[in-house]
Formats: sequence, C-alpha cells, structure tokens
Amino acid sequence: YRAGEPVNGMALEDYHIIVFTSKRGAAGMKAAAPLLSNGSQVLAVVGKTTAAAVSDCLHREPGIVAQPATGEALARELVSRFPKGRNVLHVRGNKTTGTFKNIMETNGFTVSELEVYRSGCPEREPLPPQELENAIVMFASPSAVKCFCRYNTGPAHPAAFLSIGPVTTSYLNKIGRSPVFTAKEPGTG
Repeated sequence: YRAGEPVNGMALEDYHIIVFTSKRGAAGMKAAAPLLSNGSQVLAVVGKTTAAAVSDCLHREPGIVAQPATGEALARELVSRFPKGRNVLHVRGNKTTGTFKNIMETNGFTVSELEVYRSGCPEREPLPPQELENAIVMFASPSAVKCFCRYNTGPAHPAAFLSIGPVTTSYLNKIGRSPVFTAKEPGTG
C-alpha cells in the first residue's frame, strides 16, 4: 500500500473497520501508519500474532482480536458488535477462503479487499520418502499444504502434520492427510 492511495474509490480514513487476517497484511500497510496510528477506524485482527504485527507496523493496538484466530470468528464478532452498513476494508494476500467476506456481506456490511502481498508456490523437487519418515511437517495455511502436496504427491506419507490453526487443520483433514496435530494458537511459543 502507498500512503494516501484510495482503495476502491474511498480514502483509507473513510473505512469504519480495517481488518487484518495475517501479519504479512499488517506489514503491507506500514506506509499507512501515519494515517492509522491516530485514526478513528476500528482495527480488527485474527489472533495475537497478527495483533502484535499491527501494533509493530502501525503503532496502534487493535481494538478487536478474534479468538479463535480465524476469519470466521472475526467476522462473527464484528457482525455481533457493529450495525449493518459499515464500510469494512479487509487487508489481505492473494489467497483467501472467502469465509470472512461472505459472512460480512450476508449480514449487510460492505467489504472492500486490498491485496498487499502475494503467496506463490516455488518450484521444488519432491522430498525423498526417507526424509519424511518420522518427520513432522508444519503448515501455516491451506496454500502451503497445496504447495507441499503439489511436489510430494505420494498416496500417503509416513510424516505427521502440524497445523497452526483450525482452517489449515480442516483442509488437511479434507484432503486425507493424517495424523494432523493443531497448535493451540499460532505463534512461536
């Protein structure tokens, strides 16, 4: 984001609620820190890790931190706390499940999306099966799972899978990868 740039024809200051669903989204808005650090918008985030990134990058504590740390939980909290018709800006990457936007729009909110980063799948050689024996493979998103599975296509791996949250766990279960262990919450702890 470049400071002062309109988003979908609106000034950043005209949004009632600005939503961050990742720490990379917060980093992508650093140039807006002068506008947002003292702004009147509600800053809403998924989880403690994203809250810390917003605080670091924008020099302001978020007003709402969803628990559990999912877009769905954040959308449900916003719908329960604010009247319909609010303008919401969702700062995000190029990959999303669409759940957040769907819940918000179904409940009468106007959601604009601002893509501030892109997640890609780098070219990789498949891992040798012996490297996956007794391994724990950690995933931070469904898109990371898709990248891993793109190059490691065997019917089953002897590895265990660790997910940072329920959305990634749900995706791993959906595609039949198991066992799946889910971290209590995202972060380094």
